[in-house]
Amino acid sequence: MERRLPDVGIGRMLGLMEVISSRGGEENTVTLSADLDLQLDELLPVIEGCEMLGFAEVKSGKVVLTKDGKEILDSHIDKRKNRFRQQMLKIQFFQELADFIKSRKSGKVGKRTLNRWLGAQPRAAREKTIQRILDWGRYAELIDYKSDADELRLL
Repeated sequence: MERRLPDVGIGRMLGLMEVISSRGGEENTVTLSADLDLQLDELLPVIEGCEMLGFAEVKSGKVVLTKDGKEILDSHIDKRKNRFRQQMLKIQFFQELADFIKSRKSGKVGKRTLNRWLGAQPRAAREKTIQRILDWGRYAELIDYKSDADELRLL
């Protein structure tokens, strides 16, 4: 089984959501692509991340902010992080990751072990996914990573 996340950071997702919010909460994907000077293949992972987290959905070629998407934009940073954590834990990928980490005797995993858990995908794809786990997980205060010890654990 291949496990992956869209290759997009939190800041890009929040930025896209801000733009859509400033346009009444919805916008055509082609218009967004042109206005943001992004190719569709650069924009689609951002949209995919927002969708995965339940902050936006695509309807008839338009990206539409959900109630959760609108609420997160109006939230203070601590509430925003908490909301990201809640949404992440609804995603099967993060549920399985949390279960995997909890199943380890030490409650921690290194990158090598995480690489094996991610399954049979190219090394570059696994490395990007690990980077997203760390980026999203640290932002949401769900995951802690000690680079000197190469250990990832749940908070």
